[in-house]
Amino acid sequence: MPLRKSSTGDSTKSKKKSIRRLRGLLTGESRSERRAKRAAERKSAIEAGKKPDIVPHPEDEDETVYGVNVENQSVAEPTPINEPLLAPKNDDDESTLGMGALQVILLLMDPKTRRFELLQLEFDSQNAVVRDVLAQVPHSVTEEALRKQKYSGVCDRAGQELYYSTCLGDVCAGSDILIALPENIDAKECARLAKPILSDTNVIQMLRSSGIEISAPAETPSTPTPSPPTEKVSEPTPSPTSESSSRGVFIILLVIAAAVIIQVVQMSVTAPLGPGQSLSPNAFMSKCGYKAFLPGSLCEESSLIMSDEGVLTLYGPSGIEWEIVGETCGSGTDGCKNGLSFNEDKTLTIGKKAIKQATVYGDSTFTPFPFTELPKIRMTKGRK
Repeated sequence: MPLRKSSTGDSTKSKKKSIRRLRGLLTGESRSERRAKRAAERKSAIEAGKKPDIVPHPEDEDETVYGVNVENQSVAEPTPINEPLLAPKNDDDESTLGMGALQVILLLMDPKTRRFELLQLEFDSQNAVVRDVLAQVPHSVTEEALRKQKYSGVCDRAGQELYYSTCLGDVCAGSDILIALPENIDAKECARLAKPILSDTNVIQMLRSSGIEISAPAETPSTPTPSPPTEKVSEPTPSPTSESSSRGVFIILLVIAAAVIIQVVQMSVTAPLGPGQSLSPNAFMSKCGYKAFLPGSLCEESSLIMSDEGVLTLYGPSGIEWEIVGETCGSGTDGCKNGLSFNEDKTLTIGKKAIKQATVYGDSTFTPFPFTELPKIRMTKGRK
């Protein structure tokens, strides 16, 4: 049963797309469940006046072993999505996204019922963020328990939780698999529960039948029969000098330190501002960071600069996109703080001036960069 595909495009302007999804049930008992079952059996035997089973069961100490039952049945069509995440497409084009297409396989699991569902979704790799993945759950999921379940975030197959405001194009490549995190379950536990599902042969084959390639579980190589050792006189190899070893270790540490510094700087300049955060005078933010300088980069650079004169300006590829004029704090002004403040109520303050409007010159918006949420300001059109 090949998966059915979900396009997050505009249903009124494009061909109607079906949902690619796969449903099933995770079977088996965990080690803790087997122990609890044995304890309950012993308690029942004692209450019934019978001799309890005290024989050790080594299999109860084995690691959790799960099986996967895949449902081979069609499912109902989902409710159309009213607010598309993707750019409009040509009616005659089979793809909904074109060159910016990014396919995401989303796995949803209910730890209580052990029901699971795999969805294939498409997003715009340049505009969609991690938050948009969870936004598709109410529209695309067919399992009632999974659709009503609350989710706290998204993680990858390794159990690394992803930030809501992270661009999908920065963390996904090709047909990546993401896991929805149910409330009160951490990412590592979800990745552990997802492993038998994503390693199941039926699941892998059904994904491949729809053109989605994921790696099969690695098989444990058989141990070859050892052959009698043969004596061999090896020539002595010169051991490296302590000086060359120290130099190699120093270079490795230097490379690691440089990579860490670059990553820290990248995160600090590209993370959008949320309510309760601020931007100091003469500070700047970049949408792409160092990725804008990489050959073949598809990231369209935008930079936000907070001047020491109280002017906040967003620059795009064609120049100034929008500008906000504030007022610097004068001498003797108590409690005044120069720079930009994105207040908890989503209002903006620059210096001692509460911002009411912004002058827009281009087409750039305020979200998802440089703000995580739209500030409460009025926008007026300006002339360059």
